[in-house]
Formats: sequence, C-alpha cells, structure tokens
Amino acid sequence: MVGVRDARSEKGGGARWQHKRGKRQILVAHVWTWARLTAAAGITFVVLAVAGFVVRGVPPSPGEPLADARAYYVDHRIGVLTFVFLDCLAMFRLVAFAAGLGGSWRGAAVSRGASSPA
Repeated sequence: MVGVRDARSEKGGGARWQHKRGKRQILVAHVWTWARLTAAAGITFVVLAVAGFVVRGVPPSPGEPLADARAYYVDHRIGVLTFVFLDCLAMFRLVAFAAGLGGSWRGAAVSRGASSPA
C-alpha cells in the first residue's frame, strides 16, 4: 500500500492520510480515531461497571426481613448512590461502544463491497 496525502488537507492544514487499495481510498486516520474511541468506551464501561458493584457491597437477599433491608440501605446510602451514578455512566459508555462497534462493522462491510442495510 502506498500512502498519499489528500489534496484537500494541504489547503486546510489538517493531515489526512489515505491508502490506495484498487479503486477505493480509505481514510486511515479517521478509521483509527473511531476505533480508539470505541475501544476506550468499551474499556471504561467495564471499569465503571465493576467499580460500581465493588462500591455497592453485598445487598441483603430478597428473603430477609424488611428491617434488615432497610438497615442495609440506611447504612450503605453513599455506596448505593455511588453505584447508581457509576452504573448510569457505564450505560452511556455501553451505548457509545455499541454505536462504534456497529459503525465499524458497517464500514468493514462497505469496504468489502457487501451491501449495507438501508
């Protein structure tokens, strides 16, 4: 593969590198940026989800009396609220990861010449 600078990037100042593969040209810098963001979203999802479960602790089982459950939530209020906050952040990262993964699969299918779903 031969690296070629895009003529549009010469005027704008931003470097965009392309590789020629047959008749198609792939913007490599753009693809790597989204791939890294997708990977970062997946990694931060796992980290936030695990951290949330660690902070929460072990809740009482559903069969225990209501007084025990109430005492747990009163004693571990900050941990439970932190778990909810971290879990919400983790869900946003999961959505970002799924969107990035879907975009990369679609881009791979289009670059292979497969028809993309409309």
